[in-house]
Amino acid sequence: MRSVKDMEDKDRAQAADGKTRVLHWLQKRFWDLMIILVILFIAKTLFWERAPKVGEGDQVPDMILQPINSSRSISLRHRKNRSLFLVFWATWCPACRSELPALQKIYRAYSGDGLDVLAVSSEVGKDENVKMFLAGNGYTFPVALDSGRLMRAFGVTTIPALFLVGKDGRVTWYEVGTAGEHKIAEEVEKTFNAGRKDRSPSGG
Repeated sequence: MRSVKDMEDKDRAQAADGKTRVLHWLQKRFWDLMIILVILFIAKTLFWERAPKVGEGDQVPDMILQPINSSRSISLRHRKNRSLFLVFWATWCPACRSELPALQKIYRAYSGDGLDVLAVSSEVGKDENVKMFLAGNGYTFPVALDSGRLMRAFGVTTIPALFLVGKDGRVTWYEVGTAGEHKIAEEVEKTFNAGRKDRSPSGG
């Protein structure tokens, strides 16, 4: 028959052995855990939805873009009495694709009355793929390709990113991530200042 002391010694030995096993496991997995933490940090740095450098009231970069599906170049800052709806997107981005039907409606409703629409994709070198995507979905709004220069100028790290620019070349509204058709139509109305319900793209 074991004494109480023997049982206490066994419990202490088991506890010590358990701690040893935990420490041994942590030592073996230390670098695995460090790699996971580094990956999470990089992912947060690169893809976290952060506010862009160009926000409401700021003047947009002085750049001119040439769409791949239009002969008319578009100046971001020098608006010539026209507003601008600028969207950063990519064909491989599901959230971006969900915003494009609203973008097409905006383009159809307002492009003839003083609003330029420009969708900027980072897919440089894939002109034909982008054109095929546009044609396959019936999208006719202008699309330009950017190597990253414009995204860096705006401070955009997440797509989709939407910017409305007034006739003075200053941002009136922006959204990082999806905004939805109703919100887009509402903000375009305010920026464009159409004030005509029959022109609202939310009506179809």
